[in-house]
Amino acid sequence: MMLSANLPDLDVFGRLFGENLAWRRGRTHGPRALLILPIVLAVGLVAFDQWQSRRGTRPEARPPV
Repeated sequence: MMLSANLPDLDVFGRLFGENLAWRRGRTHGPRALLILPIVLAVGLVAFDQWQSRRGTRPEARPPV
């Protein structure tokens, strides 16, 4: 839940490229982001779980994602 709550705020890196808050609020806090960011998060979590399984570092007590 912490990751999903903070995912829209990754757009703060736009400041490195000279973007302002108007860009920030539109790209990752708008309707398109509500459709895209949950999918990005889910794919990332599944990929991380598979990576841990391949390495053998996923705790055995934790069920797979």
